Amino acid sequence: MLRRFIRWCTQQILEERRAPRPDEARLADLMAAVQKSSADEKVLLADPGQAARITAAYAARLRELGPSNGVGERGPSC
Repeated sequence: MLRRFIRWCTQQILEERRAPRPDEARLADLMAAVQKSSADEKVLLADPGQAARITAAYAARLRELGPSNGVGERGPSC
């Protein structure tokens, strides 16, 4: 789930940067989400006991992005 969320945010960053008028606030939110996700990934490696909590949190975020995990219209920011 965590990697899937990071991939989604990274794709959104690329799309936003290619937009005629990139939304700088959205870019900042997406980049912050990638940084937090990367930190959570390090927590998983250091403390596998946190796996259920972190996985559940990112599964919920992906569900919020919709059935296609946010692909399509801009969708919510990370």
